[in-house]
Amino acid sequence: MLPIQYSFTHIDYNIFWSRSNRDSRDSDRHGSDRSTNDKMERARERIKQDLWDTDAWTTLIMEAQMKDISVARPIYEEFLKMFPTAARYWKFYIEHEISAKNYHNAEKIIARCLVQCPNVDLWKTYLKYVMDVKGKLPNSKDEIVRAFEFALSHVGFDIASTQIWQDYLNLLKQQKVLAALAMLMLINAIVLDGISIRRRSKDRRAA
Repeated sequence: MLPIQYSFTHIDYNIFWSRSNRDSRDSDRHGSDRSTNDKMERARERIKQDLWDTDAWTTLIMEAQMKDISVARPIYEEFLKMFPTAARYWKFYIEHEISAKNYHNAEKIIARCLVQCPNVDLWKTYLKYVMDVKGKLPNSKDEIVRAFEFALSHVGFDIASTQIWQDYLNLLKQQKVLAALAMLMLINAIVLDGISIRRRSKDRRAA
C-alpha cells in the first residue's frame, strides 16, 4: 500500500506546483504585456509632441515587434510613412509578415520598398524570402536566378553585396552540375537502350 499512497501524494504535489507555476507564468506574461503597453503608450505620447522623435519611434517599433502582426502592422505603416527610406524597418516589417505566414502581404511590402531603398540587407531579405518560400515550388530555379540578377542589377556595385555575388555564383555552379548530371543520365539511358536493342536483334537472328 505504501507505493500507492506515495504515488498519490507525489501526484498531488506535482499538480499543486504545476498549477502554481502556470499561475506564475500567467502573472509574468500579463505583467510583461502591461510593461510593453506602457512603453508603447509613453512612446506615442512623445511622438504626439514631436513627430521626429526617433528614439520614441524606435521604442514603439521594438515593442511592436513583440505583438501580433495585426497590432504591429499599423505601427509599421505609420512609421514608414514618416521615414520611407528606413530600410532596416522595412526589413522588420517584411520579416514580421513572413513569420506570420502572410506571404501575400510580404510580397506587396517588398514591391513597395526594394527599389526606393537600395540597401543590401533589405535585398538579402528579399532573396531569402524567394529561396525559402518560392524555392519550394516546382520549376523555381529559374525564378531564383532571376531574383538574384534583379538584386545585383540594383545593388551589385555596392561593396556590401559580396555575399549576394557569392550565393549567385554558387547557384549557377549548382545548376551547371545538375544540368551535367541530367545530361549524363540521359546519355546513359540512350546507351543502355541501344545495348538492349542490339541484344534483342542478335537473339532474333540466332533464333
